[in-house]
Amino acid sequence: MLFLHESTSIGRPDIAQLVTHLIADGQITQGMLDDWKEMYHEMESSGDLQGLTTGSTYTPTINAIQLQMASSLNEKVQVTVKQKLRGGGARDVSIFLSRSWCPAIGNMQIEDPSGYGWPMKAVNFKAQKWKRSSMLTWALLAIISSLKELYHNVDQIVGGHSYKTPSGHLLTYIHHKLMKHCDAAGVKRSPFLSNMSQRALCSVVEDIMAYLNLK
Repeated sequence: MLFLHESTSIGRPDIAQLVTHLIADGQITQGMLDDWKEMYHEMESSGDLQGLTTGSTYTPTINAIQLQMASSLNEKVQVTVKQKLRGGGARDVSIFLSRSWCPAIGNMQIEDPSGYGWPMKAVNFKAQKWKRSSMLTWALLAIISSLKELYHNVDQIVGGHSYKTPSGHLLTYIHHKLMKHCDAAGVKRSPFLSNMSQRALCSVVEDIMAYLNLK
């Protein structure tokens, strides 16, 4: 089983590069590599290799790195929250909190041009006539949840997230309302609620629209 695994993995560029370094360090021999390559080509020509990979899954390298970093106890995001003051009133303070969303979307491979992989999730969103931000909110959810690079940029937004801006609310909504396979646990002190309604999300987006219009 180990030999079969090594033989089928040798076709990956990163594994092949690693093996080259291991040979240079004397940890494995050239003969071992030749045996793996021979088995790989035999399985490739017979169609057995295609049978093993059809329907299989993998995690893209960038997603694996992001997920590993986010699992660290030191990896938190900067969030502006409203802090109540003694004697009444409140003030904005910046603190570091755990994410209330997953650091990456499409942890497994996504659908490619040939139709291989998992298709993107549909964004179920009901238009609210009372909110002029409804369609804009839907568009933001759609593009952020379907483009992992944009999702990552929103996650890493300069200056952090705030209860007054859409970024953290959008990511949390995507995580809990669209990615139904994810854990729905909330984060203590976080202003981004896992049970946030569509109406409340639209209100946050509309507040930003009003602010931009003033500018």
